[in-house]
Amino acid sequence: MKNILTFFTLILLYMIGCSSKQDPEKEIKSVIYDNIKASEEKNIIAYMATIHPNAEYYSLIRDQTEKIFSEYNIEYELRELTILSVAEDESKVQFTIVTKKISGPELNNTKSIAICILKKHDGKWKIFSTKITDFSYLNNDKNNQVDEEIENSRKAVKNRDALMADLNNLAEMVQQYYRKPQALGGGGNSFIGWSIPENLKETNNGSYSVEVSSELVILSGIGTIVGMDKLSKTKVILKVSPNMVQQTTIIN
Repeated sequence: MKNILTFFTLILLYMIGCSSKQDPEKEIKSVIYDNIKASEEKNIIAYMATIHPNAEYYSLIRDQTEKIFSEYNIEYELRELTILSVAEDESKVQFTIVTKKISGPELNNTKSIAICILKKHDGKWKIFSTKITDFSYLNNDKNNQVDEEIENSRKAVKNRDALMADLNNLAEMVQQYYRKPQALGGGGNSFIGWSIPENLKETNNGSYSVEVSSELVILSGIGTIVGMDKLSKTKVILKVSPNMVQQTTIIN
């Protein structure tokens, strides 16, 4: 009977031991979850409880985190969490997190991929260090402004190119006029008498004007889009001689 009791006692102790032993990967992930939860709740005590006391800049981490908590409301979204390695006293995890400002001073919304090293302290896993391996801004007012500026610049360049194409067509026309005999309606080796056709003085690309002398024509085109100076519309000027375009000037 004694041997039977001893056997069942050993079995019971083994079962208790197995049930009390926690899954290390689950423990490690819990630290990251607890860290993010504390950030969302702006609980500095709970947040620092996830940080290893021997972590570099421990005090600075606390000060900066308290400052963020006091000035901002931030939404945190954990998108991925992967255990990279687990050893007896050190583990490594990688996670992707998105932060979005709810309220507070100017702050970019971001997406970051980070690798955390966790070490044990008094038998519990704590975040020892964090390294950002990839970082990007999400769409926000600042990025939208940058995107808008890029798009406006693209439109300005496109409009300027269209102006140059129209002006080059007009330059060809005026040179043909110069070479055509007067009897056939041309200038007879002179630009005098040429003018921009009415249907070409204004197009979808812009408006055009001309200054004419016997041996030189100055063609000007003003576009429909504000140019690089962000003040005035695109402008291109061509100086045309009988056989060539002498000069192309881009004003904006």
